[in-house]
Amino acid sequence: MGIQNGILNRVLEKLSRESDIRIRSHLCSRIRYPRSNCRACQEVCPSGSVNIHSGSVTLGQNCSGCEICIPACPNGVFTLNGRKEKERREQLKKGLESDAIARFTCIMNQRKTGAGIVVLPCLAGLSEAYLIAPFAWGAKKVQIRRMGCGACPFSAGMKRYEQLLTRTAELLACFDIPAGRIEEVENFDLLKEPSTGTDGLSSEGLGRRELFNLFRKRTVETTMDLMPESKEDRSEIRWSHRENPARSFLLQLLPLLGENREKSLSLNIFPVIDLNISMDCIGCNVCETLCPTGAIRREVDEDEKRTRLFFSTSKCTGCRICGEACLPKAISFTETVFFRELLDGGEKELIGVAAKHCRICGKTFHGIPGEKCPECFGSHQRGQR
Repeated sequence: MGIQNGILNRVLEKLSRESDIRIRSHLCSRIRYPRSNCRACQEVCPSGSVNIHSGSVTLGQNCSGCEICIPACPNGVFTLNGRKEKERREQLKKGLESDAIARFTCIMNQRKTGAGIVVLPCLAGLSEAYLIAPFAWGAKKVQIRRMGCGACPFSAGMKRYEQLLTRTAELLACFDIPAGRIEEVENFDLLKEPSTGTDGLSSEGLGRRELFNLFRKRTVETTMDLMPESKEDRSEIRWSHRENPARSFLLQLLPLLGENREKSLSLNIFPVIDLNISMDCIGCNVCETLCPTGAIRREVDEDEKRTRLFFSTSKCTGCRICGEACLPKAISFTETVFFRELLDGGEKELIGVAAKHCRICGKTFHGIPGEKCPECFGSHQRGQR
């Protein structure tokens, strides 16, 4: 009963705050590898609400729901709930059916929006995918209207917005799409009638019926998010791998812009790096385990007595924790990749490490330094106690 009451209280708290942000703590570089220097989400959060401690990532009570943390994390720790994400994409795509201009603004401009305008809590919550999607779907241009950023409590996050425009322009340039097709405007030249606001809610406030409809709409999804995962091993959850859905969406869009796979991308444009592994590699599974997105895969071939490491460029987010944690320091990085490697989505073999023969028992073994297999090494350690 206590657990049920606790879940109910948390459901009510989340509903009252209308949180649309979901958190997958196990994908955080600092959760998987505490020595990681990544602070991307904390650096952009205008309210200082992101907390990373005790094996989890949480948002404090002062979280404003600006959503800037979502595109800031390359690993996809923060995501918009599936319903909200689907609604936004459908709104953007539907708007382009009758008007070849995609329009974005923030909630400061909510009372003056039209039916085809995507309204976000803050423009710094935009991602490259949302700015590139209109061109992949046939838009002629993208218009952005900023409203009172200087006086806005989210203004600290606007540095990320400026960086976003620069990165998106460089991505579009790879497909010969001029940067001028994304423009900031003082007013939208609308072809559609004004709407009441986002989610079909009146900007004047919620009536009794609207309040209960909102409650019903959010209750099931929020409850499922908070139910205890009794059947899952939490240690397995921590080391599981997941791709960033926003990144996957972007990689689906890029091929629709044209064929420019011979061009290269640098790390400051796109969060990806190429891996190189030297012969110092011992074939352990540390890099595979720590990688949040599963970009590194280890395979032990008992027949050939070799350990192979494979790498997927499309999944790599450039977090570097594999190299930082590598015991023999066998991993190095190249900060430039080709489009064809990013978009093809396949794997390449990085290295094949031959199995060792234990100098004591003669058995073959993989993945640990030295000349003793794990069993003999363990026996030697116990004998020294």
